Amino acid sequence: MKPLTGTLVNWNNDKGYGFIQPDNGSERLFVHISSLGPQTTAPKLGVKLHYQTSKDKQGRSCALIVNDKGAPVYQRRGKVNTKAKHHKRKANSGVSGQLGVRLLLISALFIGLFLASLMQRLPIGLILYYLLASLITYLAYAQDKQAAQTGQWRIKENSLQLLSLIGGWPGALLGQHSLRHKSKKVTFRLGLWLMVLLNSTLLIWLVTDNGQAMLKQWLR
Repeated sequence: MKPLTGTLVNWNNDKGYGFIQPDNGSERLFVHISSLGPQTTAPKLGVKLHYQTSKDKQGRSCALIVNDKGAPVYQRRGKVNTKAKHHKRKANSGVSGQLGVRLLLISALFIGLFLASLMQRLPIGLILYYLLASLITYLAYAQDKQAAQTGQWRIKENSLQLLSLIGGWPGALLGQHSLRHKSKKVTFRLGLWLMVLLNSTLLIWLVTDNGQAMLKQWLR
C-alpha cells in the first residue's frame, strides 16, 4: 500500500507524542514516539513523514510511521531486536517494582486507617473518604490522559496535585502507573511524592495527643 505523507505540526517531548497534519487536508493524526523507532533526539516540527493510518489499543485513529516503501520504521532485525528485548525486560522489571512499592504504601494507608479507627483515634469514615478521593483522582488522571491524546482541554497540574494532597494520592499513584500518565515529567513526579508525604504526615500527626485535641475541636 502506498504510504501517505504529512507534516509533524505538534510534538510534546516530555510525553513522547505529537500530531501529524496529512497533506491531503484531512484531520491531524496522533503519533506516538514508539512509532518512530529508536530516537536520540526529538523529531523536529515541520518534518515530512510517511505514514499509514492505524488504530491504537482504544480503537482510535493514529499514524504509523513508515518508510517510502510502506514498511514500518520501528521494525529492526537481528542484534537490534535482541537488545531491544533485553531493555524491554529490564523496563518491565522496573515497572513491576514501582507497582509493588505503590501497592505497599496504599495498603499501609488503609490498614493504618482501620487500626486507628479501632483505637478510636480517627473516624471510621476516613476510610470511605480516602476511597472516594482516590476514585475521583484516578478518574481525573484518566480524563486528562484522554484530553492529552485528543488535543482537548487539559486539567491543570496543580489541580491534580491538590487532589493528591487532600487524600486522593492512592488514586494518583495507581493512575500514574496504570494509565502511564504524568510518569515522565520529573518535577510532577517529585511533586506527587511530596503530596503523599505531606498528607501522610498530617494523618500521623492527627493520631498524636496534640492532633487528637485539634481533631476534637474540629469535630465539635
